Amino acid sequence: MTVSAGAPVRRLLASTRGRVELGLLALVLVLCAATAFVVVPAIAGGRKLAAEPVPAADLRAIVTAALSCPSLNPPRLAAQIMVASGFRDAGPHGNVAGIDPATWEAWRPSAYARPADRAAAIVALGRWTCDLVGQLRAAGLAGDLWPAAVASARAGVGAVLAAEGIPQADREFVDTVVAYSRWYADQPEFSPQSAGADLPGPPLPVPHDLVAPVLAAGRMCPVITPVRVAAQLRALSGFDVNRRSPDGRAGIAQFTPQLWARYQGDPGASMWNPSEAIPAMGAAMCGLTAELAVLGGDPFVLALGAYQWGAPAVRQAGGLPRSTVPQLADLAPAFVAEYERDPRLTAVAPSPSPSPSPVPATAAPVRPSPSPSPSKPVPKPLYKPGHAYVIHNAYTGGGVSLEVFGLDPSVAAGTQVNMHQHNGGPNQQWSLGAAGDHVTIKNAHYGMALGVENASTDAGAKIVVQPFVPGDTSQQWTLRDAGDGYVHIVNRKSGKELDLPGDEEAVPDTTGNWKGVRPEQRDAQKDALDHRWKLVEL
Repeated sequence: MTVSAGAPVRRLLASTRGRVELGLLALVLVLCAATAFVVVPAIAGGRKLAAEPVPAADLRAIVTAALSCPSLNPPRLAAQIMVASGFRDAGPHGNVAGIDPATWEAWRPSAYARPADRAAAIVALGRWTCDLVGQLRAAGLAGDLWPAAVASARAGVGAVLAAEGIPQADREFVDTVVAYSRWYADQPEFSPQSAGADLPGPPLPVPHDLVAPVLAAGRMCPVITPVRVAAQLRALSGFDVNRRSPDGRAGIAQFTPQLWARYQGDPGASMWNPSEAIPAMGAAMCGLTAELAVLGGDPFVLALGAYQWGAPAVRQAGGLPRSTVPQLADLAPAFVAEYERDPRLTAVAPSPSPSPSPVPATAAPVRPSPSPSPSKPVPKPLYKPGHAYVIHNAYTGGGVSLEVFGLDPSVAAGTQVNMHQHNGGPNQQWSLGAAGDHVTIKNAHYGMALGVENASTDAGAKIVVQPFVPGDTSQQWTLRDAGDGYVHIVNRKSGKELDLPGDEEAVPDTTGNWKGVRPEQRDAQKDALDHRWKLVEL
C-alpha cells in the first residue's frame, strides 16, 4: 500500500495531542526563522563611476574617520561624501557630509565641534555609518553591511530590515555610491601601488648643510638615529626645504601646525628653517615613540604612523591605521639601507667630554677632602619645553581645563580663553616653550600664544590668545612653584598672576561645566586656590 506524504500530518490533526504537537513544532520553526541571520545580497557588477578628487586637506580626516569600524574604509567614506556634497561645504544641510541637525547632535565628535568644520563633519559621518552597520547586524543581517548602512542613512533602518536588505527604491542610489567607492579605490591617494613609486629612484644624498641638524635630531633618543631621520626626511619632502603640501604641512619636515606648536624648541623658531625643523622632528619622533610604547610593536613604525595620522588615530587602530593610503611607515624604512651606507651619518658620536689623562706613576696620590660638602638636590623642572599639557585650576578641580572655545581654525586673534569641562580636545592642549627665564604658552590647535588682552597691566584684564610675537612680554610668563604640584603663572609685563574671577564669583553654570568663566590677571595671592594652576603633561 502506498502512503502519501500528508498522511502522518492528517493523523496528527485527527487527535488533540497531535494538534498540540504540530502547534509546538510550528512555534519552534517560527522562532528559528526569527533568529536566523539574513545575508544581505552584495551589489552586483563591478561598475566604476568617476567622481571628484578628494581634497588633500580632507584626506587625513577621511582615513581616521574610516577607523570607526571594519566595514568602512577610506574609499567608501569618500564615496559617501561625494554623493552628499561633491566635497563642497554647502551640502544639503550646510556641511560637507550632508548630515542633518539631529544626526549631527548625536554624532558630533566633541561638544565644541560645528557642522561647518569639515574634519568634524567627516568624523561624524564615519561614526554614524558604523552605528548603522551595528544596528543592522544586531537585528540579524549578515554579510557586508556597508551598502545596507548607506541605504539606512537614506531610507531608515526599519525600511532596510523590512526589505531584508536594500529596498528596491534605494538600489540605484546605493549602486551609485558603491560605483564611486570602486573608482576612489583606484586613485593614487588610496592606491597602495603608488606608495612605492619613488622607492626605486636614484640615490639622494643628504645635502652637506643638513648633515649637522640630521645628526642632532638623531641623537635625542636611542630609537631615532641619524639614518632614520634622513630616511624620514627623504620620504616626507625629498630634502626640499620649501615643500608646501595641500593638506597644510610645510617645510622639509612637513610639520602640521599642531605638531609644530607641540614640539618646536625656541618659540621664535620656524618650520621653514631646516636647522630648527629637523631637530624638532627628532624631538617629535622621540616623544611619539615614548607615547605609543604601550601598544607594543616597532616603536619607529608606530611613531611614523603618528607623525602622519596623529597619535590618537594610531591608538584607536592599535597600530597603523587600516588604510590603502600610502603610509609614511612604509616609505621611510625603505630608504634606511641607502643612508646606512653614508659614513657621515653612521660615525660614532664624539664623547661629550674627553676622558682624563692617566695619572703618571710618580704623581702624588690624590686624597679626598676630609669633609666633602653635601650635594644640593637639583630642583625638578616645572615644565618640559615643547611638551603638551592640559592646564587645570585648583579651585575648579582636575575635571575642568583651560581652553579656547571651539575648533574653528578661523578663530579671531584676541579671543578670550575660558574654563570648560575637560574633554581632551586639542583646543584644551597647550605647548610651553622657553623664552629666556620665562615661558610662552601656545594653544596646540590654533598655534596662538596666551597673552593679556591689549597687553594691559591692569588688574582684571582678561587673558586671550594672539598670534605669537617674539619679544612681546605680555605673551611671556613665569612659573613659580606653589607646592603640591601646582604653580603660579605670572605675566612678565604686568607682574600679575593668572587667576579665575574669584573664589566667590567663579561658580559653574547650571550644567556644572564652568562654561563662560574667563581667566584674568590679578595681584598675587599666595594661598588663594584660584591662583594655583596644575600643568598635566600629555
